[in-house]
Amino acid sequence: MLKKFIQISLTIFILSAPLQSSAELFMCPNTYKYIETGDSIAKVQQQCGAPTSKVTRDQQVKKKVNVEHLFYHTGNGYRNLSVTATVTVKDGKVTSINLGSANTQGSDFCEGGPIAVGDSAIAVQNNCGTPAFTNRSTSMESRGYKKVTQWLYDFGNNQPNLTLQFVNGQLETIKQQ
Repeated sequence: MLKKFIQISLTIFILSAPLQSSAELFMCPNTYKYIETGDSIAKVQQQCGAPTSKVTRDQQVKKKVNVEHLFYHTGNGYRNLSVTATVTVKDGKVTSINLGSANTQGSDFCEGGPIAVGDSAIAVQNNCGTPAFTNRSTSMESRGYKKVTQWLYDFGNNQPNLTLQFVNGQLETIKQQ
């Protein structure tokens, strides 16, 4: 009987525990209304009122990109001389093909079939086989811009300032200072 009581009590406790949320919740001290990360600019202004100051800027979005330079030796050069073919692959897609010092959009130097800019790394591997040499690296590349808006609330009365940061119109961070 005691074992059954403990099982039921434990089940009720687990089910009644608050669920964790990734959203950050904050009560505006001037209106006593709540805002949370993910709220729109309009909702935050409705809940907290107009900020003391606003700053909006475009921020460059950068992404880490995996880069592979695949080097192949081929006999398809002038008078069947050896030419080094370099295939550059970024995030799994061919972005450039160089035969010696000449850049091309596509080539048929591979015995398994032609390759072209835009092909997958798997298609290159299937058509050209294993490269003689591979150079792997990463780079940070621009992926456009995002609009970042920062609002500052100075509530006075010895209360800490509130800084809100919006990205593309959605509240991303809440900081009290």
